[in-house]
Amino acid sequence: MVIDAGPLTLRPWGPADVAFVFDACQDPEIARWTTLPHPFTARDAVEVVTTTGDGTHRFAVVLTDTGELLGSVLVRAADDPPGEISYWMAREARGKGHAADALTAVARWALTSLGLDAVWLRVARGNVASVRVAEKAGFTLAEVVVSGCHDGERPDDALVYRRSSSAGRAGVRPT
Repeated sequence: MVIDAGPLTLRPWGPADVAFVFDACQDPEIARWTTLPHPFTARDAVEVVTTTGDGTHRFAVVLTDTGELLGSVLVRAADDPPGEISYWMAREARGKGHAADALTAVARWALTSLGLDAVWLRVARGNVASVRVAEKAGFTLAEVVVSGCHDGERPDDALVYRRSSSAGRAGVRPT
């Protein structure tokens, strides 16, 4: 599955992407805000680019014109509730609007192609940049879960953002 998002293309990961994933995930900010293993090993990088199935859709975010790798977006369509999205961007790609553009494209794809009523995003309260990304991508704050995320090694409140389809189900919340 490939998603055309104008200046960005979201495509499946491939074996040639392992080195990029490994290098990008050495960034302390990715370790701080994501649930990826820390320390992040070469074996972890291989798993990121090869693991598929069970309703999990992993996309490499690349610049359409150059093919430059920027980051990752993942949709878990089979979890309960379905539609949780997570993402990370390499240090060099941050602050340029790519995360919001990729998140917008994947949310639209998941709501239409996967037939989901809503998609969800958990952001640690302290992750101000990701809060801005979620809001720019059309997600709205649905719930706050006390100690539902982490800020490095410390617990942090999870801000649960939701973006729904036009026929979204009222009252459905992540657990």
